[in-house]
Amino acid sequence: MIDKLTPEQEAMIPQYVEKYTAIGLCTDRIDPDAAVKYAAKLYEFIQKPMPKVIVAKGPIDAWYLTNLYQLVTTKSIDPDNITDDVKVEAKSIADTSTIIWPYLDGQFWASYVAYVKFMQYIGMVIDTRIDIFEDQLQFGLVFTLDNFCIISDRMSECYRNANGLHRDGGPAVSYLDGTKIWCLNGVNVPQWLAENPVNKIDISEFAKIQNAEVRREFIRKIGVERICMELGSVVIDKKDEYELHEIDLGGTTGKWPYLKMLNPSIGTWHMECVDQSCRTVDDAIKWRNQSDLAPSVLT
Repeated sequence: MIDKLTPEQEAMIPQYVEKYTAIGLCTDRIDPDAAVKYAAKLYEFIQKPMPKVIVAKGPIDAWYLTNLYQLVTTKSIDPDNITDDVKVEAKSIADTSTIIWPYLDGQFWASYVAYVKFMQYIGMVIDTRIDIFEDQLQFGLVFTLDNFCIISDRMSECYRNANGLHRDGGPAVSYLDGTKIWCLNGVNVPQWLAENPVNKIDISEFAKIQNAEVRREFIRKIGVERICMELGSVVIDKKDEYELHEIDLGGTTGKWPYLKMLNPSIGTWHMECVDQSCRTVDDAIKWRNQSDLAPSVLT
């Protein structure tokens, strides 16, 4: 039983973090020969016959190919002579469904591998074939079908800042198959919020955002004062670092109270819609937290 790390062990933590973060965010193209070797090792491990290996350009392409070769198998079609109608059917299935498990996460398992490898380094014996997981870090998603192994390429572009995946003005993550992910400060956001310049964003879109983290990034990008000014907010109560604003959202929605508060841990402002019955900061905090305590006390 290990109760405390030695100074030497603690000093190794940043090295593990740096190494496996770089692997998890790698944008190099995969080696097709390495993909075949990995599939052989993987299928031996799961005690299945070695399948045909197919390299995809990204997760969307991998999902399409997974559906295509599932059809090939179920319909007993010659995989070297797939007709256009089967490809169209597979494309339709892929386009109208969500990528589902089981699949291996490829390079996105870097944090798990880093954890296990460090536990092994400090002498915590973990009974696992970590080499199977570590080898998959060379690739994107891996779909293990009975007769086919679909292995996706890595990301082609990846942008981040100290808070996580981030790119103001474009997708934070891109793949060769056209897959794109838009993020601001580690939060998945709509394309329009990430890509549009501030002066092209309609302030009224703020009221339509349901997710609190996305709303926070909207405020961070636009600026809380501009939002309050352009939406015509009226401060109806103040207390400490809190303000209760009433904002006219127009149309049939009408006026609603929003609690404006500062998140001290990251230094950004939040505005959260609260119940219409709230007329004071205390009312809003109680309604939001289902408690009389301030968020900092609850935390």
